[in-house]
Amino acid sequence: MKPRFVSFVAAEGVAIDQLSGRVTAFNMIDQIFVAALPTLFLRLNTVSLYELGDEVETFTERVRLIDPAGGVVSMSESPFSLFQRAPDQLPNSHRSIHSLWRLKLEKPGDHRLRLDRRSTPEGEWDQLAEICITVLVQGNTIMNVQAPPVSIPPPVPPT
Repeated sequence: MKPRFVSFVAAEGVAIDQLSGRVTAFNMIDQIFVAALPTLFLRLNTVSLYELGDEVETFTERVRLIDPAGGVVSMSESPFSLFQRAPDQLPNSHRSIHSLWRLKLEKPGDHRLRLDRRSTPEGEWDQLAEICITVLVQGNTIMNVQAPPVSIPPPVPPT
């Protein structure tokens, strides 16, 4: 059995536990609210998960953020070797993490975050996954930016 691609997520932050090796993705992203365009979005992380198989597999993984007009906003590539899984032993999976920094967002609308891979340097890229990330020019709909500021009254002295 060959290694199998399982999942792909996008998040603002990623943490790896030093003791267990577990990965936590913080602030999953499917929308980006901005006050105006163009703007810089500080960081976008991706996590890909592969289930290991009975065979070793070597490939290059590529993550691209593509704007609504088809232009590449940012890209990251990394070579990987997924090793053979030993039955009844850990690890049974491989995670890869890409960080895209200082994304210059110039267009509103649906951006595509694509995960591709290819087995040889001359080979074709095969798309594994795609996430739609919508860039919206407006205040966050969950947080009311028009709300008046909250003030805390001064403490009342004891009597």
